[in-house]
Amino acid sequence: MNMKNANEFLVRCSSLGKIMTDPQEKTPADKYADAVAKRDEKMEKYRAIDPKKLELVTNVKLKQSIVDLNTEIMNLEPIKDKPYLGATCKSELLKLHRGIVWNRFKSFKSKQTTKGNVQEDETLALWHTNHKEYVFPTRNTDRFKNSFLTGMPDIQDDGKVLPFDLKTSWDWTSFPDPNKPLDKDYEWQGFGYADIFQVPTWTFVHGLVNTPPVLIEMEFASARRSLGLAYNAEPTEALLLAQMEIEKNCIVDRARFEADLKITGYPYLFQIAEADWEFDIPVDERMVETVSHWTQEKQDRAYTRIKEVRMYLTESQPKYWII
Repeated sequence: MNMKNANEFLVRCSSLGKIMTDPQEKTPADKYADAVAKRDEKMEKYRAIDPKKLELVTNVKLKQSIVDLNTEIMNLEPIKDKPYLGATCKSELLKLHRGIVWNRFKSFKSKQTTKGNVQEDETLALWHTNHKEYVFPTRNTDRFKNSFLTGMPDIQDDGKVLPFDLKTSWDWTSFPDPNKPLDKDYEWQGFGYADIFQVPTWTFVHGLVNTPPVLIEMEFASARRSLGLAYNAEPTEALLLAQMEIEKNCIVDRARFEADLKITGYPYLFQIAEADWEFDIPVDERMVETVSHWTQEKQDRAYTRIKEVRMYLTESQPKYWII
C-alpha cells in the first residue's frame, strides 16, 4: 500500500463549509480554561477559611473539589493546545478520505440535483442575458487547485474560468431572497474558488428556469400515489387540481417550454390550457446573484483548519496518511 502525504491533502471547495464548522461542544482548551478558573476561584475561597474550621465537612469537600480540578487540569494540559475538530467536520473529512483511498465519489441524486444538472445550460443562458460582456460562455469541465483547495468552477469563456457559480432552483419556493446573504456553505465555497483563482469575489447565480417535462411527470406520478390512486385509474378532480398546481410551479416560461418540446419531440400533455395560462415569471426576476468575498481573515482560518485536518488524518488514519 502506498502511503499518502497528508500535506498534499486538498479540500474540495464544495466541502469547505462543512470542514470549517466549529465544535458544538466545549473543546479541551475551553474545558481547561473553565477548570483553571474554577480552581482559582475555589482556592481563593479556601485560603480565606479560618484554619480552625478546615476540618468542617463543607471545607473538606471544598478541598477535595480543588484536588479534583487539579487532576482535570493535569489531564487536559497535554491536549488543550491540540486542534479539536467538530463532528460535522470529522464526518465530512471521513467522506473525503474514503473517496481518495477507496477511489470513490458519492453521487447524490434528487429531483433538485437532477434538474440542476439537466438545466445547467438553461441557467447559463439565463445568466448570459445579463452578462453580454462575455462572448461564448460554456460549462467548465476542468478541475483546478492550489496548495490547500481544489474545485471545478461552472463557467469558462474562451478557455478562461469566470468567477461565477450556477445554482438552478427547483421551483419558486426554493428560489432565494435577493436581500438575504449567502448561507455559510456557499460563502465558504465561493471563498475557495476566489482563493484558487486569486480574485476578490465569486458570484453565485441562482436561476429559475423551466423544469424538464419528464421531471414534471414524475411529480404527477408522486401526486397520484399520495392520493392512493393506481397508475391506470381514472384521474380524480383532486389529482387534476394537484397536477395543475405542479405544472404552474414547474413552468416559468411556457413559450420556451413549448419550443423545447418541439425540438425534442417529447409528448407532454399540458394540464392547463394555453388560453388559461397566466403564470409566466418575468425573465428579469428569475435570477439572483449573491457575492462571496475573499478576505485575508478567511484565508488564515481556512488554511489553519486544513493544516489541522491534515494532522487529524495522520492520527485517525495512520494506515494511509503520513506527514
